[in-house]
Amino acid sequence: VGAVSIDQTFTQWADSHGLQGADREALADPDKDGTPNLLEFATGRTPLRADAFAPRVVTLGDGSRVLRFATRDTRAADVRLEVEASADLARWDMLASSERGGNWVRQDVPGAPVLTEKGTGSIEVIRTLEVPVADGPCFLRVRASLLP
Repeated sequence: VGAVSIDQTFTQWADSHGLQGADREALADPDKDGTPNLLEFATGRTPLRADAFAPRVVTLGDGSRVLRFATRDTRAADVRLEVEASADLARWDMLASSERGGNWVRQDVPGAPVLTEKGTGSIEVIRTLEVPVADGPCFLRVRASLLP
């Protein structure tokens, strides 16, 4: 028994889920879970079942705390993801980016938290990021955009 994992474009993903009309748009949210299609595609979710992944704080075995959230599907062939951080919601610094399902490329941002990536699931195509939780405000966001 084995698993097959193949790259897929956003259009192929929309076709495979039977999306029609306006529900095919990158910013549409046909399942009304608060996650637009493009982010559902990039993080390995389905657009027709409310399954938004809420980031959560997890305490690790050593007592440290991290914010854990799904960030990329290695099969997403035409998407760029960026993880950004802010202390005040006004200025955002890009911490890392990933294109076409590839590895995260970290940016040299002074004082930025260290991102730790882990595979999830049986074939590990969905990746989860862990970001240390520090004192003081720290806001994170993931941005997705289609590549040509």
